[in-house]
Amino acid sequence: MLDIAFFFFLELQQIERCLSRVEQSPPESMLNALSPSLKALIADKLIKHSDADVKVALASCFSEITRITAPDAPYDDDQMKVRTMILCCKLIEFYYYHALNILHLLSFMLSFSFRRSLG
Repeated sequence: MLDIAFFFFLELQQIERCLSRVEQSPPESMLNALSPSLKALIADKLIKHSDADVKVALASCFSEITRITAPDAPYDDDQMKVRTMILCCKLIEFYYYHALNILHLLSFMLSFSFRRSLG
């Protein structure tokens, strides 16, 4: 059975794909159309979600929103601080996790290679 985090993740990925197609500094009509999504993305239910994939997808959406609305901030200062922290933490966590996997793979490969050279 699929859990709710998976559905959040899929929806956020779809939102991110849509946002990636929006040009920077779009017309007012486009910003008005995006307004419900901008508000939904700052919901506590998403911000405080425990699933790492959901947080990475959310950070990706914030990144796109920031790009679209540049040079203006899409949220007020406090909201921007929270979003920036989420983005930074998730990126660090994401790269740390992948770096650990790569190091683990390398250590396995090296130990296998070392064993073959001994035998």
